[in-house]
Amino acid sequence: MIQREREGQLDEGLLSEVSAQLPQAKEDGDTPGLEAMLLKVLQLYASSILSKRRYANKVEEVLKAGQFLETIIRAPEEKWNKILLNGMTVGKGGISPEEHFARTLIRTEGGSYQQCILIEYLKGIQSRAEEIVQVLQGKP
Repeated sequence: MIQREREGQLDEGLLSEVSAQLPQAKEDGDTPGLEAMLLKVLQLYASSILSKRRYANKVEEVLKAGQFLETIIRAPEEKWNKILLNGMTVGKGGISPEEHFARTLIRTEGGSYQQCILIEYLKGIQSRAEEIVQVLQGKP
């Protein structure tokens, strides 16, 4: 992914192709693991693009919440639970769920594949955080 990015090959064309292949991979039983691989490509892409953005502002509370989100974005998906548990106030941390959810808003080009991929990635982070909050607060 890093080399492709350096070569300018991480663009709408790549996202379009991967997105077009996903439905076929879901239906096709002949290529086990292809769907997971394509989804991983999209996750790595989103993480790469989003990790270049800054979510931390100068205000102390916003700075902490932004840095927390940046940490999650840079982490592999399988480490999100631990980071969320250690970072949010419903677990061991100092970031309220509301502060965290407010940081997941982004601005990208309207209607692009990039926008769809980045929003889905951030929705995944938020969804995981919401699940953890519900479990820790004893809600079904």
